[in-house]
Amino acid sequence: MPRQGMRKKQRERAQAAKKVKKTELKETQGAPQSPKAVESRAADMEAVLAKGEANEKLFELANRPKVAINVAGSSLEVVQDRSTQEHSGGVVWETALFLLRYLERRVLPGLRAASKPRVVELGSGCGLLGLGLARLGCQVTLTDQLCALPNLQSNVEAAGTTAKVQALSWGDPSDVAAVCSQGPVDLVVGSDVVFAMRFVEPLLQTIEALLQGQTSGCCWLCLQRRDPDAHALLLQKAPETFTVEEFSFEGLAGLETACALECLLLKLTPKEAKGFSQLSLPVSKAESFNALGPMPPAAWELVSLWSEVWDAPRFRGRERVQHAALSREAISPLLKLAASCVVALQQQLKGTVQHGAYGASRELLVAAIDGGENGPRALADPHGRPADFVRALSKAAFMTGDGEYSEGLSESQLDQLLDQLCASQLEQAASLVRDPSARLRVAMEKLQAAVEEVLASPPEEGDLAAVAQRLMLVQRLERAAEDASAMLVKDNSSTEVESSQAVDTVDTVDTTESTMEPMEESGDGHNGHAEDAEDLGKGGVHQRDMRKGHRKLMEGVQVDTAFVAPSPAGPAVTVAHGASVPPVPAQSARRSASSQGTARGAAVMPLYAAGIAVASLRKGKRSRTLRCAVASDAPRRPRVAVVGAGWGGLGAAKALCENGCEVTLFDGGQPGDSMSTPSGKPFEAGTRGFWRDYPNMTSILKEIGLEESELFTDFTESAFYSPEGLEATAPVFDKAPELPSPLGQVLASFSRFKRLPLADRLSITGLLLAMIDFTRDEETFKAYDRMTAHELFIRCGLSRRLVDDFLKPTLLVGLFKPPEELSAAVTMELLYFYALAHQSSFDVRWLKKGTVSETLMSPMLDHLVTQHGLTLRGNTFVEGLDLDGDRVSGLRCRSRGGGSEVMEDLDAVVLALGAGGLRAVLRGSPQLAKLCPNLSAAGSLGGVDVMSARIWFDRTVPTETPANVFSRFRGLRGAGGTFFMLDQLQPDAEALWAGAPAGSVVACDFYNAGALLPLNDEEILRLLTEELLPAAVPAFGNAKVVDSHVMRFPAAVSWFSPGSYEKRPTLETPLKNLVCAGDWVRMGDREHGAKGLCQERALVSGLEAANLLARRGVLGASKEHDVIPVRDDELQVQLGRAANKTVAQVLGPLGLSSPWVR
Repeated sequence: MPRQGMRKKQRERAQAAKKVKKTELKETQGAPQSPKAVESRAADMEAVLAKGEANEKLFELANRPKVAINVAGSSLEVVQDRSTQEHSGGVVWETALFLLRYLERRVLPGLRAASKPRVVELGSGCGLLGLGLARLGCQVTLTDQLCALPNLQSNVEAAGTTAKVQALSWGDPSDVAAVCSQGPVDLVVGSDVVFAMRFVEPLLQTIEALLQGQTSGCCWLCLQRRDPDAHALLLQKAPETFTVEEFSFEGLAGLETACALECLLLKLTPKEAKGFSQLSLPVSKAESFNALGPMPPAAWELVSLWSEVWDAPRFRGRERVQHAALSREAISPLLKLAASCVVALQQQLKGTVQHGAYGASRELLVAAIDGGENGPRALADPHGRPADFVRALSKAAFMTGDGEYSEGLSESQLDQLLDQLCASQLEQAASLVRDPSARLRVAMEKLQAAVEEVLASPPEEGDLAAVAQRLMLVQRLERAAEDASAMLVKDNSSTEVESSQAVDTVDTVDTTESTMEPMEESGDGHNGHAEDAEDLGKGGVHQRDMRKGHRKLMEGVQVDTAFVAPSPAGPAVTVAHGASVPPVPAQSARRSASSQGTARGAAVMPLYAAGIAVASLRKGKRSRTLRCAVASDAPRRPRVAVVGAGWGGLGAAKALCENGCEVTLFDGGQPGDSMSTPSGKPFEAGTRGFWRDYPNMTSILKEIGLEESELFTDFTESAFYSPEGLEATAPVFDKAPELPSPLGQVLASFSRFKRLPLADRLSITGLLLAMIDFTRDEETFKAYDRMTAHELFIRCGLSRRLVDDFLKPTLLVGLFKPPEELSAAVTMELLYFYALAHQSSFDVRWLKKGTVSETLMSPMLDHLVTQHGLTLRGNTFVEGLDLDGDRVSGLRCRSRGGGSEVMEDLDAVVLALGAGGLRAVLRGSPQLAKLCPNLSAAGSLGGVDVMSARIWFDRTVPTETPANVFSRFRGLRGAGGTFFMLDQLQPDAEALWAGAPAGSVVACDFYNAGALLPLNDEEILRLLTEELLPAAVPAFGNAKVVDSHVMRFPAAVSWFSPGSYEKRPTLETPLKNLVCAGDWVRMGDREHGAKGLCQERALVSGLEAANLLARRGVLGASKEHDVIPVRDDELQVQLGRAANKTVAQVLGPLGLSSPWVR
């Protein structure tokens, strides 16, 4: 189409967009659209297409918030998302309509003859094309960048099809592999996917990879000529690997509009099937960007655009000397950080500020490098002021062509947002320049992990593609080693230190191949063996040899099978299986007397270790302890031991690992493992819920790639049962109209109580005044803590029936003790956090599969082990801590069934233990008990007995709710009880049964179960199946037990007894490098809104414990982990507490500050 014609169509589209705004508010904010309205919009679209004119009406319909079309006899509607329009993934392109019609009439009839064809749509956007094909009987996978997926998934769910949604960045091998793993692809389709030259080659490579091995597979593309250069490149490149056929829409009724728009319809058929491993990305992406690690998809295009500036010919002319620091390869890490900042700013400003996709950043960058007046100086000096460079480039993305900021934005506002949202990126930019060796070390760690995986999977005989892939990797590693050696020669040409000195200060390199599998993976990056030499410590515990005043780092290295020996050319690395690595150049073995020389040597040695990987690859063997030779005088990572692998220990380990620490996690059990019954069925000690106000846990699980929808059920209702039957059901409060707390809770649950009179329910209002008083100050809280909850209930006028029928059963399963044995202060914390803070606070959901340890903790541990080198020491008991003055210096431990071991030279310790575990450590640490009396007091506190049972029945028993509470049953003997219908919560019945399912699976938990623990398993089973369960749900009386299992856990959980607050441990201790974590830990000025026996609170305490070590300077140069607060108190609570505090200050001198405590 001539450019004048294209501009005309653009004007028509703009005019249509203005008309759309008149109806947009009605469609998006009005009442839900009726089926007739959808059918009407579909009919309008059909009528316009039938006319065969590319007129204003077509553009108006295509630009509406909702687009509808008739498919297979019914209307299909999708919602457009204009918030992602700058990435082109939020709108419907007309070519999707045309291609859908063409495929329906001319292509699908032949494909459907045998079976349902599998279709992958590229750049799905709103999903109209793919959803239409799904309606027509295809198995469809819709793909796009991450920013487009939420709206795309919503459209899929609304359409009611079986289509799948998956992220796919063109040219990304991992994304393509994920799509291909779902099965062979028959058809690849795409509409308007050619709009920029830089995407043409990745697009073609992705199509080729998706169709690999498919003799009959092909791709159909429908395109408008939006970028003539991009289309010319497509037609030039596509024939290299595809047979390209062009088709016409002429003669097809209803598709005349496609002809009017001069749409291009192409069929691409691969000339030969090639795997993705044989494809090569453009250099600008494959070599520069892949090395940067994962990037948000929204940042990819931005980095690509900026990189074009550095590649521009005018910067490589003879008249201009390019400094090495301004090469694209050197600048790419900073470009990536800037792009990440822009994405964060865009998300924060979403819906409030309108701006172009890239603003004036390209123009400013060009001006800066050219030395123009309009270019910020920071952009011309990226490595001199890296943080300023990232900041300036990020802000430039929000500037217009005239150098002004977008409407509604100011430079100060952007600076403030950058400080709030992007502090880590700015700090990382500075650290890249301040410590370039750190990036090399990280890269080497990733290389080691990747090579280990390759070596662990040797190619099958005859798999030539896998062999070729390994040979290519060998070449790249050899080049990396050569580059590192050449750089070292250049950097150290003036150093004059004998190579023999370096031999004493270089860690041993071990690539020993063991024929025995390790007892456990130590996770510290070298997979240490439990059978290591005795002088190295069993299980990989690190020892220190202090002979001759020289500390030699051993770290589990098998020195008897590999060594570093000097040679005329420098130290040679020899491996036990006979593969030798060429000697390091002489300069590599020298150390400069200056710190600069040392840093250079430490930076390059990890890259030279790539030669070890080359040798291992050529021998086809796997190195269990692949380690790099690194100068031992390089900065040592802080060594921290975390004792206890619950949520508190896990939170501390995460924050410490991400702070660059060498972390070892100890636990008496096996972290991440699940329990099972003698018959092999899954078992868990206590069924745990996940409340709405768990922001940190939710964020961290998402961070490691776990999807909430895959992990958790929807929020569910709960029921209370007494011997008389159903007492009450707790609704999902978020589904009720939102009102101020507690009015919303009262109205939402008004009709849910079956037996408790209204007068008794209203008596709880007396507790509300105490609720706003108990946190007035520290002394007031302590006064409430000394009182029992039972006494407070009496003083506040709560009716006995309210307490006995509702509050007492609630506390028995919430804090695991009755009111007369609980602190009033902690009781009110729990009631406020779980029930009164907000209307939806009590809403709870449950695991959809597996156990907490298996489904949540294990993936988190795997992430820390593989990404950060966390060392796990399971089945190991810490027996004591050794002190050196006022700091912890070592740790003594004992493995289950093994001897005692010592871990020395510790920089810090985190105790994430309960009272029992703390007592055990203190018994072996008399000096610690002397210096830390608060820990001794904490160890004197008691715990609560718990019992868990799981029963497999021969039939399915229906219940009103999946989560249920026992109330006032004499058979409980004072315990609190719950039962959960796991078959209703977890859809994988085969997993629950460890085989063929037969009926319901019920998990029963008892708390404060001291009086039940002496009973044998048969009596516990009888109590449940003959008394408790049939009284609650009569249908249990007809069900027979197929299998059962009971486990007891004495003193297993924290007991918040009256007066326990002052004895509970605090985050900090008198020792600077010793901190505590756990749900019972007091966090002082870092106190979090999550309260009670709460997984969120335990996790946060671990994060804060690690943060405290960082603030104290124990970890050296370090950062603090973000901690997300819970929702703010509602306004009425804030005003009530402020008023109460004022009144108390007036009445305090008269001794009348509180009517309940003193």
